[in-house]
Amino acid sequence: MTDSADANPLLPSWWPSASSSSLAAVAPSAPEAIARGAAAADAPALASSLLAKGFAVVDGFLGAPAAAAVRSGIAGMDRAGRLRLGKLQHGTQQSTNDATRSDRIAFLQPDGCAGALAAYVAAVDALRCRLTAVDALVERVGGELDGCNFMAATYPGGGTRYVKHRDALPYQAGRKLTVIYYVNAGWRPAHGGELRLWPEPEGAAPPVVLAPVADRLVCFISSLEHEVLPAWAPRFALTTWMFNRRDTALESLAEDLRQKKAAGRLNTQALLAALDADDSEEEDEDEDEEMDAATAKKVMMMLMMRKKKREAEAQAS
Repeated sequence: MTDSADANPLLPSWWPSASSSSLAAVAPSAPEAIARGAAAADAPALASSLLAKGFAVVDGFLGAPAAAAVRSGIAGMDRAGRLRLGKLQHGTQQSTNDATRSDRIAFLQPDGCAGALAAYVAAVDALRCRLTAVDALVERVGGELDGCNFMAATYPGGGTRYVKHRDALPYQAGRKLTVIYYVNAGWRPAHGGELRLWPEPEGAAPPVVLAPVADRLVCFISSLEHEVLPAWAPRFALTTWMFNRRDTALESLAEDLRQKKAAGRLNTQALLAALDADDSEEEDEDEDEEMDAATAKKVMMMLMMRKKKREAEAQAS
C-alpha cells in the first residue's frame, strides 16, 4: 500500500492512505492538520522512548502545511518586532549575553495568538494531558504534567547559538518535559543549528545530534543538558515546557527564600524550625517577626502542601 505522504507530499504523514485518492487535490487547512496530527500522535510510544532514552523524536508530526503555517506565524511575530534577544536566568535575575545565547524569542499566551499558533498551543496542551496519563512517565519526571508554556524562537543565522545548558535542574524542578517543534523547510547540513543532546546518565552514551528539519518534534526530559549549535541560516522553532505547578511554585519559593537570606531579610532559624516542626498549629509570633508577610504566606503554603503529602503517604501505607 502506498503511503499518503508518497502520493501527495502536501498531505500530512498521518493522513490515512486509503483516503489519499479523494483528498489528494485538497490539502487540509493548517489548524485542521495541527489538531488531527497532534491527536494522532502515539503518546504511549513517546512516553516509552522518554523512559528508555530520556528523549523522543517524531518526524512528520503535523504535515508540511502545518509546519509552514507555524513558521509563517513565528516569522510574522519577528517582522513585527515581537521577538527579543533571549535572556539567561540566574536565580530570579536575568541578563543577556549574545555570546552564550543569541536567539530571539517571545512567549505565547493561549488567548493572545491566532491561526496556526493558537491551534498548535491547544493541540500540544491536549497531548500533555495524554502524556500525564502515563503513570510511569509521571513517576520518572517526579510529578504530573499539569501545565504548559510556549515560546516562539528564531536564530537569525550568522553563527547564532545557545551554549550547553539545562532547562531544569536535576532535582524536583518545575519544568518536566521540553518539547520542540521545528519548522525549517529545505534544511541542509550547511545551515547548522542542530540540537545536541546529552542522554543520562552522563557518559553512558555519546551526545545525540538532531537536525532542525521541518515537521520534526523532539521531546526530552528538561534536566538533560543540551545546546543549539551555530546556525548559519534562519532557524525557527516553537518550544513547549510541560511543567508541574506545585513544583514550579516550590522552586520559585526556594529561590525567593535564598535571595532573602542573601539580603539578610530572612529569619533562617525560624524558617527551619517551622519546616521541621510536627503538625502543630501553634504559632510563635516572636520567632516569625523578622519575616515579611509575603514570605510568611509562601512558607505556610509549603507547610500545607507538606502536610497533605504526609497525610497521603500515611493513607497509602
